[in-house]
Amino acid sequence: MARAVGLSVLAAVALFIELASCSKSLPTPRTGPHPPNNTSYIEVPYPPPAARVEIVPKKPREGAVWVDGDWDWEGKKWVWESGEWVDPPANGYLAPWVTYRQENGKLLFAPGSWHADDGAVIPKPPVLASAESSLEPQEPVDAAVE
Repeated sequence: MARAVGLSVLAAVALFIELASCSKSLPTPRTGPHPPNNTSYIEVPYPPPAARVEIVPKKPREGAVWVDGDWDWEGKKWVWESGEWVDPPANGYLAPWVTYRQENGKLLFAPGSWHADDGAVIPKPPVLASAESSLEPQEPVDAAVE
């Protein structure tokens, strides 16, 4: 009985350590809200799909931050925008995409955008490195055995 309890405690500790090691470790940009005075919402028929799994490349340089990939609405369909390493703008923040449903049932979407601290829209920072999709075919491996 004592051995079973000891093994259960050991398993719980191992699980805790495993979950703790899965914590967010990528540096991310400062985030904030979409300013109400300059945010354009788009009516969409349904919410975006679940996020895609991506392969995050090595951090290209000190100071770079990771921006997760996300979905963007293009006319009649959701289009995946890959995650990327960027140099965050000084005195700026990322307003992540957001959806909300109005009382009349309409679903509105605002894509992610970069803003100065005063709320003004600023250009998206240059991409230093982009994620690789886990859905793209990998390079063929020569399976010939000599």
